[in-house]
Amino acid sequence: MVARVARFKQQPERFTSGDYRWVLDVISRADGFEAAYHLIDEENGDSISISIFKNEDAARTAEEQVGQARRRLGVTASPPDGVEMWRVVDRTHPLGE
Repeated sequence: MVARVARFKQQPERFTSGDYRWVLDVISRADGFEAAYHLIDEENGDSISISIFKNEDAARTAEEQVGQARRRLGVTASPPDGVEMWRVVDRTHPLGE
C-alpha cells in the first residue's frame, strides 16, 4: 500500500468549505482506493490530505483522473503545494474491525 500525501499552505477554506468533495467523488471510484483523511492545523491554516491506495500505480492513476476532472469541471482551486508518496509499512485497526 501507498499513502499519497498532499500539502496545502494556508488554505483552510479548502476543507472547511467542502469545495474538495469533487476530489473524493473521483478518487473513491478509482481502482485500488482504500481510504482518505484530511487534516487541518487550525492555528496556521495549513492542511494535509492523505489518500491510501493499494499500490503506487493506483495512486498515480487516481491523480491523473483528478487532473482530468479538474479540467472538465473548471475547478480553479490551487493544486497542492507539494505531493509525496509514502509506502505503508503497517496499519492497525480497533479490535473487531
